[in-house]
Amino acid sequence: PNANVTFNMFEHEFQFGTSINASVYENEEYAKKLNENFNTAVVEHMMKWGPYERNPEGAMKQFDGAVNAGIKYMRGHSLIWELALGSDGKTYLTPEYMFTDEVLKNKEVFDEKCRQHTESICTAFKGEMSDWDVVNEIVSDKKFREVWGNGVFKQWFDWAREYAGED
Repeated sequence: PNANVTFNMFEHEFQFGTSINASVYENEEYAKKLNENFNTAVVEHMMKWGPYERNPEGAMKQFDGAVNAGIKYMRGHSLIWELALGSDGKTYLTPEYMFTDEVLKNKEVFDEKCRQHTESICTAFKGEMSDWDVVNEIVSDKKFREVWGNGVFKQWFDWAREYAGED
C-alpha cells in the first residue's frame, strides 16, 4: 500500500501501423520515422498478386527494410483481389490471365492458379507475417464470385491457413 512506483513504457501490445513502399530501404529518414511512430506495417503494393508475381524480390526488399527499421508486426496484403487494374489503369494488381476465358471458364484452372499463388507467397513469408489479408475490397470487387459464387472464399481461407499456418 502507498508504494511509489514509476516506470517507462518502452513497448506496447497494440499494433500501430502504416503502409510502406520502397522508401523503407531507400530513405534513411523514412525508416527512422517509421520506427519512431509505428510497430506494424503492410507492404503497400508489392505483395498484391500481380506485382508480387512480377517482382517477388521487390516485396522481400520492402519487408526486410521494415523489419530492419524495427517493425515488429508485418501484415501480408493481399492474397486475392478480384480487381484487374490499379488506379493508374495500367498496372495489373491481379494477373491479367486471371480474367481470361481460359481461367474464368474452367474452375479447375481457376482454383489451381489461386492455390499456387497462395502457396507461393505464404510459404515465402511463412512465420514472418502477423496477419494476412486473404481477400480485399469484397464489396466493390467481385469478378470471380460473379462466376464461381461466394463459396470461393472458404477455399481461399483454407489455402491461407494451410500455407501460412493456423495461427
